[in-house]
Amino acid sequence: TQDLLSFFDEAQLAPDEYAKRRDRYREQLQAALGASEPLVKLNPSLLRMVHDKAINEDTSLVFSSIPFREGTELHAVTKGVLGQLGFWDDATSDAWFQDAKVDGIEVFAMSGFPYQPIVMDSVMEPIARGWLAQSNTQDSREAFWKFKRARLLGEAIPADPKVIRSMVRGWYVAKALGRLHVDSDQGERGPKLSVWDASSRRLATFPHPLLSARNARPHDFPGVVMQSLTIALALCSAEGSLEPLAAYRALSALGGDPGVLSSALVEWVQNGALVAGAPAPDASRAGTTTGPLAQRQEALRDYFVREAAAFRESVVDHDLSVSVYDYPVSWEIREELLSALGDLTSSVMATRAADSGV
Repeated sequence: TQDLLSFFDEAQLAPDEYAKRRDRYREQLQAALGASEPLVKLNPSLLRMVHDKAINEDTSLVFSSIPFREGTELHAVTKGVLGQLGFWDDATSDAWFQDAKVDGIEVFAMSGFPYQPIVMDSVMEPIARGWLAQSNTQDSREAFWKFKRARLLGEAIPADPKVIRSMVRGWYVAKALGRLHVDSDQGERGPKLSVWDASSRRLATFPHPLLSARNARPHDFPGVVMQSLTIALALCSAEGSLEPLAAYRALSALGGDPGVLSSALVEWVQNGALVAGAPAPDASRAGTTTGPLAQRQEALRDYFVREAAAFRESVVDHDLSVSVYDYPVSWEIREELLSALGDLTSSVMATRAADSGV
């Protein structure tokens, strides 16, 4: 087999043949570099918003030996192509050139930075496209979702477990403070759920329709909303925006951390204060603005206890004669939901009046 140095031996070739091979090498090197890019299509706007990166930023090349010595014309051609395409690095690129007897040059590119799946259009676009085409009826949604999830919901929600716990607590805080809204007059598309978002001072909508084979029932809203986070991420790709995640960010902000209430709930419990524009809570759930701290604590405690009891009755204590395929989605995260309610109850009752400590 003829090696590259022999193939491009200027001393053994007629000038026109050498020029033809050199030009062909330049063209093929440019084509190879283009084909070597990571096989994933990135969304430039989401890449900037999520990672503050640009397409091809931090992309690095890996070469096998390039057998052209410095000072030769083909070394200059190779360096010129690499420089033209932005791949030449004075600190490292010279190491690619080695005096070796090879019959080919292999090259591939890799990202120097780990990316979130949300910025990968080649992953998210097909999901979003399929969902938008099949989400308008219950039957088509059921067909779309069939055999798509292989794990229980707690392991399938595309978020960090800490964030999931915050969103679950946030669901019940939003419910207690009257920040959830449901539009049930949507026919085949099912209920449209939203949460009041303090950052934008307006309602932020969860994916609609929700990701559920059949229209979600009220006792199953928490689980179906968590399951629908997958669709929210895909819709970010379709819209080139993080807006589909706004409702989930609002839940996370309301949820706080385990044992630590969110600032919105602390302000309400201690002072009966609301963020400007926020809806007023139902007194039977959260107490009143003018009442004392103890009244708001007791109202919230009683509400969370009622929610836990209703959840056990409707979801946890399920009739064993019912097929597992007909169980509410929320049953799969029943422990997380009950834990959230217990944690909120304890934290609310442990809250004391504001005290500077000095």
